[in-house]
Amino acid sequence: MSIEELLKDLEYKILRIKKRYYYLDAILKQLVQVTGGKQFIIRNDFIYQMIWDSYEMLIIELASLYRGMCQPGGFFGQLKIHAAKLRTTSHKKIEVSEPNISGSRGQPLTPQDHARLKRELKVDTQKFIAKGIEESLLDLFPDLKNVSDKRANHSHVDALKDQFWKLAEEMVHDRDARRAHKHEHKEHSHAENSKEITLKDIGTHFDRLEKIINAIRSVTTLSSFAYLDMNEASVANTAEDVVDLVMMGRFNEVFNTFEIPVSLKKVHTEPPYFYMYRDRYYQANPQPWGKDEKDLKDE
Repeated sequence: MSIEELLKDLEYKILRIKKRYYYLDAILKQLVQVTGGKQFIIRNDFIYQMIWDSYEMLIIELASLYRGMCQPGGFFGQLKIHAAKLRTTSHKKIEVSEPNISGSRGQPLTPQDHARLKRELKVDTQKFIAKGIEESLLDLFPDLKNVSDKRANHSHVDALKDQFWKLAEEMVHDRDARRAHKHEHKEHSHAENSKEITLKDIGTHFDRLEKIINAIRSVTTLSSFAYLDMNEASVANTAEDVVDLVMMGRFNEVFNTFEIPVSLKKVHTEPPYFYMYRDRYYQANPQPWGKDEKDLKDE
């Protein structure tokens, strides 16, 4: 597996796991906004349980990712194969686009000055990028700071893995003690005395993880990667819908609480109630989203 394939595989896993974080963060913010941060009555415990399950699954998956990365043959083990790429890069090897130089109307550039400035700006850009790559390398491997030949070896990768595990261990402990294995072992009975991972802590873990992987990407492939919300639905809008259900029970009650039927009656709209629209729609469209047997056979 090439270093690019190794990084892409891990980045995809992070993106998929982090999908839960985005909507959980939006739901929490919406709950605080609606309730003013005060206690509230849960009127749809089914939806609330799904929120809590997503939170626990987020911890379980992230902890599993951490352990997989640090196990023999995991990410750090495979990174050793590419240790030769974990080094500084000469600015001359860095490809940059040709700079665009233009002189002022009062002082037009001669062809010689124009060519010289393009060369100088290009070299400055290459050196700036090379410096950033070196800084990323030293962030990963501080022991290389006072070494002239700044290149990492297997021992450096092992040290990076050990340091990474120290940061990841609290997530794994929370997963084992409070989530995935909380009913299995007596040694987890001390969980109440340890720190419980919060959603804010999870955000910090993602930031730290992404920073480390992007530093490795920068050093080995001279590129970067942006971690974006991969949820198809708007997390902000969906969070509003979910919180409405938690606070009011079901959509029919949401419509009634917002006095939408009252408004519909004032303009003589029929039917005035949400559930009537729902019933009529599904009667008229008995299979609006799924596939019938014929469609399934054709696949």
